[in-house]
Amino acid sequence: ELKYWDEVDPSLEHQEIVVVIRDLSGGAYEVFQKAIMGETLISENAIQSPSMGALATKIVENKWAIGYAGYGVYNKNIDNLFAFKVDGVEPTEANIIDGSYTIQRPVMFIMDGEPTKAQQAFIDYIYSDVGKAAIIDNGYIPSK
Repeated sequence: ELKYWDEVDPSLEHQEIVVVIRDLSGGAYEVFQKAIMGETLISENAIQSPSMGALATKIVENKWAIGYAGYGVYNKNIDNLFAFKVDGVEPTEANIIDGSYTIQRPVMFIMDGEPTKAQQAFIDYIYSDVGKAAIIDNGYIPSK
């Protein structure tokens, strides 16, 4: 297990690698663990964040930190964060939509039985032009 940046590359400073992750109950943690880490466990010293926003803030505040974030959080902090390519593919909207950027997960609406009037109104809003604009304004990719 690497602990310092100069163990990754000798030209880097001898600074501790600060690993920042979503709390272990978060869905993003599960995606990252399966897609990137596989059987290798994340460092016990990793800093757990209660939200993606908090995670991004911790990374922005510490130049020796590394972590992962959802596209929306990255997109809202694009001037302060750097996103890595995966298998040579950049995490762009087009690459996420066409599936060539493979670290992603679907988000679904689920409920017990048929949607209530209020639930259906929310679903209709999300799929409306106004709802899609709100999704885009928050840095996310709307459903097609």
